[in-house]
Amino acid sequence: MLLSGDTPPAGAGSALAYYGGSGRLITPPDELGNRIADFSAAGYAGGGVDLPDADAVFDAARTVTVSPVAGDDTASLQAAIDAASAMPLQADGFRGLVRLSAGEFQIADTLRVAASGVVLRGAGDGD
Repeated sequence: MLLSGDTPPAGAGSALAYYGGSGRLITPPDELGNRIADFSAAGYAGGGVDLPDADAVFDAARTVTVSPVAGDDTASLQAAIDAASAMPLQADGFRGLVRLSAGEFQIADTLRVAASGVVLRGAGDGD
């Protein structure tokens, strides 16, 4: 169900999501009221901002490094997140860095980051 003035412009490519005249993303509801979620403002500082250089922001005392183990890594990852979460919030808005070593982590359960200012940073898979 498109609202008045929400008609997709010619050549928009999709009636489900398109940019309106003001440049704003329009996601009209379908006949059941469902919309495509707009994640354009998701990410660090609302998106569109370069990530800070973690090596410049965090010293060794505020870094917890985790390496993959044989089997489930959930407990070791959660312990590292909890350790970084327990660090005091700094003036720069960060607490601690969880640095994931190169490799593949197996996660069998939910990980929870319950404090702001915690950064998870991966080293990649080693390739």
